Amino acid sequence: MAGPPGCGKTTLVKRLAEMTGRADSLIHLHLDAEMDSKTLLGTYVCSEVPGQFEWRAGALTQVRRPPHCCVLVFPFDSLV
Repeated sequence: MAGPPGCGKTTLVKRLAEMTGRADSLIHLHLDAEMDSKTLLGTYVCSEVPGQFEWRAGALTQVRRPPHCCVLVFPFDSLV
């Protein structure tokens, strides 16, 4: 979904999620130049135990597991 800032993209998606009973499973992302693959796919992060790491799933990795759904929303100017 793409459009100029403030045109209601996010509001529409949130309302549709509410109407279909999926508001709790909606993962909200704003794609822009600052977004990296770790945010989308996931990465290993330090655990509370020194020297150990644990996988932290990114947004797209979480979406592949039911009941999550994802709609990508970004401003027009990021398409150029």
